[in-house]
Amino acid sequence: MRRYPTVALLLCIAPVICLAQQSSHKLSDFAGTWQATFNGTPFMTIHLVEKDGHLTGSASFGDINADPNGVITAVEAPTTESPIISTRLLSTGLLELTSRGDDPDDAITVLLKLIDSKTGSVRFAPAMGHEAMVVKPISVRRIEPKA
Repeated sequence: MRRYPTVALLLCIAPVICLAQQSSHKLSDFAGTWQATFNGTPFMTIHLVEKDGHLTGSASFGDINADPNGVITAVEAPTTESPIISTRLLSTGLLELTSRGDDPDDAITVLLKLIDSKTGSVRFAPAMGHEAMVVKPISVRRIEPKA
């Protein structure tokens, strides 16, 4: 008979625990230059600068080949850099950012997750109207600017 009050108590505190687990990241935590490499080849660089409470910057993405399981098999270094046109900090703690090349249909949206102050992961958001290539989350590292 004492089981019902215990279950009721657990049901009451579960939402509090879930809210407490949400990320407390700020935009400034994402500022910096994040880079992914594969076999020594940098194939993704995201440069973020915080300015007036917003993030701006640029991104460059090279070609990525992946197997059917989403594991990267080959990459090519990027040849261009595109401005970041929007950023949004999601309630899950992920930063959603979109960059656009010269062609208006050439927008790439990624989700950046911070693991700690120097490491993170990026995954590609599916583009509306385009067949999405499935790629597992890509490890990125914050790199120090060259002097």
